[in-house]
Amino acid sequence: LANDGFGVVEITPPAWAYAETMSYPLSVAHCLTALSPFRKVRRRAQSDAIRIVIMGASDAEAAAAPHVWLSCFRQAGLRGSFTVVLVGPELSPQEPTEAWKETCDVRLDYLCETAEDILTTADAIIGFNLGLTVDAYDWGPSLEKLPAGKPIAFFTNSLPELKAELEVYELVCRVRTCRPNPFRSPRWRQSTSMANDIYRRHSYVVAGTVEV
Repeated sequence: LANDGFGVVEITPPAWAYAETMSYPLSVAHCLTALSPFRKVRRRAQSDAIRIVIMGASDAEAAAAPHVWLSCFRQAGLRGSFTVVLVGPELSPQEPTEAWKETCDVRLDYLCETAEDILTTADAIIGFNLGLTVDAYDWGPSLEKLPAGKPIAFFTNSLPELKAELEVYELVCRVRTCRPNPFRSPRWRQSTSMANDIYRRHSYVVAGTVEV
């Protein structure tokens, strides 16, 4: 159930899944249009092809088809050419795909590997729910390869997670903004590690400029 402002309405599982899928490209579009570290990238997109790297991507980030990314970008007022590189060892292999219409076109590349060798090619970098403080994930090599001067945004599932990871953000970038994400997933989830913890994916975003 969800409250649409007029009353409680039922949202079916397929609708939840589609809304969560759209939350990823909408969140990226929000970075490009509303967060100050991405201002130069937004201007360059009017005339140059822009390469956005989504590090640590999984099949969740890759679920949206190119025309969905295109629609989200166009609705956000973005113009130009974008290549979105989804890279991560948990990503299922897929062929590159693209979509275009009038003043905007989007290409998706899927790379099932770690991000170290890809990050240097990025004009902008995004990370969704990376778990930077989780011992099972070794982010050191990728964080060391972040290209200096590039805008970067980290999304986290919850405020406690953001606070826990803030020290890592401040080590790799000059943090300029930290705020709730208006395009977070609408679906509430139960934590598998804390019984009293519920969250919505990519609820908060921290953005800055890489200083590694």
